[in-house]
Amino acid sequence: MTQEHLWGLDQLLPGAPFSNMPYAVRLTGALNVPALEQSFNEIIKRHEALRTTFTSWQGSQCRLLPNPALASPCARHQRLAQANGKATTQRLIQVEALHPFDLETALLLQVRLLRLGEQEHILLLTTASHHQ
Repeated sequence: MTQEHLWGLDQLLPGAPFSNMPYAVRLTGALNVPALEQSFNEIIKRHEALRTTFTSWQGSQCRLLPNPALASPCARHQRLAQANGKATTQRLIQVEALHPFDLETALLLQVRLLRLGEQEHILLLTTASHHQ
């Protein structure tokens, strides 16, 4: 799927997750959340594809977000109850995988950190991809 198709499908079906590429990574041990956040922000700075927005396909259709920064994974991180943690975790993973991208104003990368315990996390990454 080309970027033009990605934009066109979003115009026909706004908010549809057809281009979402979700990933979940279990992290165990001590986690330095500020360093993780800084790493993602550096990746975003270095890769224009993650900070490209689409306003229209005619004329100046694409633009780069100035001074992009990822919303803090800490702000979105969840502490899950031990009793129903697995079911809740699976539900949150599915919700995040289907979360739509705003192709006109937002980064093409979404990051969420689920905190299962002091030494256990799940990092959820979702990208909007035109390479499917």
